[in-house]
Amino acid sequence: MHRPGNEVLVVTNENAAQYCFTCAVNLDRFQYEYDCFLKCLRDCGTEPVLIGEVLKDDTEAQSYIAKRPNVLYTRDLAAMVGTGIVLMGMQAKCRKWDQWLVRRVAEKLDMPVHCEIGPDGILEGGGVEFITDRAFVAGFCDRSNEIAFEKMKKSLLGKQVDELVVVMLPEGTIHIDGHFLPIDKNLVIANKSYLNQYPCVIYREDAKPRYTWFVEYLEQKGLDIIDITFEEGCNCAANYIQVGPRKLVGYEGNDRVEKEIRKRGGTVITFPGKELIKGRGGPHCMTCPLDRAKNEE
Repeated sequence: MHRPGNEVLVVTNENAAQYCFTCAVNLDRFQYEYDCFLKCLRDCGTEPVLIGEVLKDDTEAQSYIAKRPNVLYTRDLAAMVGTGIVLMGMQAKCRKWDQWLVRRVAEKLDMPVHCEIGPDGILEGGGVEFITDRAFVAGFCDRSNEIAFEKMKKSLLGKQVDELVVVMLPEGTIHIDGHFLPIDKNLVIANKSYLNQYPCVIYREDAKPRYTWFVEYLEQKGLDIIDITFEEGCNCAANYIQVGPRKLVGYEGNDRVEKEIRKRGGTVITFPGKELIKGRGGPHCMTCPLDRAKNEE
């Protein structure tokens, strides 16, 4: 994770679109809401690892971060797959090359890197999800390409994962994590109609690709689906961070979805996000889990 600092002041109302923000933000309020998020995570027993702290003595990294307001959205930079990290390939110029910071963190923490999707492959961490620890979903969206999927197949199939599911998403979709979120081994939040507009393809090692529909694939696996609308997805209803089975932390304001989660025995812990949402990211976007196993216990 990365606690936002003065770098977010780079964003003005005039250049906000260049940084994928909706407008300039109030730094004090932005940091207050982020600190509320950190407190929620710590209260749940989760240990936030902050880039700024790990790399506090790295002058090159600190100088770089000082003008990169999107670094707080660490999810896009990498994914923990099996025993190591996959460094993603960033599409937007406001994110391009940022993943080197995670490589530097991995070196500090002595964590292996399985592969690097860039520079020719494009796939961001918000574009991937785990259904199980061996079944991996990638969204074929505006910020991805087939080179990235081929790299994932070559590096991970049969080694770190058994199954890679590529879900083709409608034009204009940035990431799948605004529309699909597993929250337990047999429960997901999903916009069913949105995810089922186009077919998906399932890859397994030493097997022919299988073409099907993603919702049917989920149902065949016996997954319960909490269906959400497009509007709810835009309000981060599928952008919680899972801190345990059916235990989620997210923005305030998704009362219906929270009720559905609680009906199924889940817990939802919320915090204010009216200022943070101006960066067009939610709690899921602001985290890059380094130890997924703890969330599945």
